[in-house]
Amino acid sequence: MRGAALLILLSTTALAGTRSARRAVEAAQEAVSDSDADCSRKLSRKLAALEDERPSPRQVRAVIDFAADECPRKLAAKVRRALQPLTGEDEDDEDDDDERPSRRDARPRRRDCGTGEDPGCGSDPAPMDAVAFRGLLDALRSNGNEYTRLDVLRNTLGHQRLTAAQLGPILDSFQNEFLKLDAAKAAVPRLVNPQHAFGHASRFRNTFIAADFTKLLSTR
Repeated sequence: MRGAALLILLSTTALAGTRSARRAVEAAQEAVSDSDADCSRKLSRKLAALEDERPSPRQVRAVIDFAADECPRKLAAKVRRALQPLTGEDEDDEDDDDERPSRRDARPRRRDCGTGEDPGCGSDPAPMDAVAFRGLLDALRSNGNEYTRLDVLRNTLGHQRLTAAQLGPILDSFQNEFLKLDAAKAAVPRLVNPQHAFGHASRFRNTFIAADFTKLLSTR
């Protein structure tokens, strides 16, 4: 009898825990359904996975961290408050939500090199940022004489670094094929990702000069 009573007690406790978990997940789902944030669809799927069985604290914490990384602060705070009891951790002080920096805010901002989605922009050493790069292009284009333009390029580069994407507009600043190749000779040693620059050979009309350009890149 004593064993049966214990079994009933354990079953009742497990059922209560499952119901409590479902209520917590439903509260989080409700917060997500009221939001039009970009992360809502992915977050909703992750919450749905928690409904299948009583989730472990680690699974719950993973969802809370996802919300903190990808969602607006207010939505992440609502999800955290709803799921916090399932983590086994002490509840956070809700009054501090507006003062506590989110994980999303703590991440470094993506560097802007003035070339859109540029795989070389995050390289180390860092290439020219957007302001410096646009300044260089303006300086090149303000000179009508391409020989002077080439001197400006050489003098401006100095110890600066460039991405392969930044090299394209620089080459386009020169119409003379030989001067364009000279510009490449000045810029290619400063590239942080020369392996991405081979496509710029198409910017040369002369196939022999284009071949010289690819040879130049191959030595990097």
